[in-house]
Amino acid sequence: MEAMGPGRRSFGTAVLLGLFAALGGPALAVPPPYFEAFNATGKVEFNKLGVPAEALPALELEGLLAKARAGEDPQQWVPGLKRFSSVDAPKGPAAALRMVALFWEARAQALEWDKLLRGAYRKKARFPESLDALLANAPEALRKDPWGEAWAYRATAPAHSPKLVGQRYQLGPSRYPELAPLEAPGKMPQPRLPAGVTVEFLSLSPGDGGAKGGEGALVSLKVKDNRPAVTQAQRWSGAYQFGERFGDYWVVWIQRGGVLLGHPDGLLALPL
Repeated sequence: MEAMGPGRRSFGTAVLLGLFAALGGPALAVPPPYFEAFNATGKVEFNKLGVPAEALPALELEGLLAKARAGEDPQQWVPGLKRFSSVDAPKGPAAALRMVALFWEARAQALEWDKLLRGAYRKKARFPESLDALLANAPEALRKDPWGEAWAYRATAPAHSPKLVGQRYQLGPSRYPELAPLEAPGKMPQPRLPAGVTVEFLSLSPGDGGAKGGEGALVSLKVKDNRPAVTQAQRWSGAYQFGERFGDYWVVWIQRGGVLLGHPDGLLALPL
């Protein structure tokens, strides 16, 4: 996260999505109706009776993230994140949702650090070289990032004035130092797949009849990575099950017609 005087940068990127149904040919399947609730610009009504029970927590988390994107006070949505971030889930959809919640908790905590850092700036007309001098006065909950690790911090300079180190700063969790900060309403980046990456529904065993792949079926997400600037060793190509990670994405839920992915920027609903 980077402070830039009175404003902050947006980190959105242009993407190209190529989505195909692995077992149904190139025609796109009809996405589940509740997918409209994800990354919507306004309130979307949907019938919860048609939503798989396993996907309902993702909708609840999306509601909290919508409040954050709308600029609501963190006290209106951060407490709700604890339901997801405090779950001890080593795998499965709950593990994927936990990661998303932790990233948004980090954004909220970075706002509190911003107040402390700007207070230090007012005293010396520059941001400190490290957080060490501020840790003693920082609330206990801020001293470590949401994963219990030290914050990644450094004093930086404006892009066009590289000699003015200390007039900007960058702060983020250790495992994702350049996490996009909370922006003004409507300016938060939305999760996207990079150009060249496609995903497909994949059933690895017989019984491929229902939304979950049918009784006894092992359902996975098949990822094809054809990014031209990435080496073969760095590609994400493979089959991923619930809760597993590829790159900066976690598989939350898979069903015929769509997949839910978790990402540091939120939840991504993709038709299949």
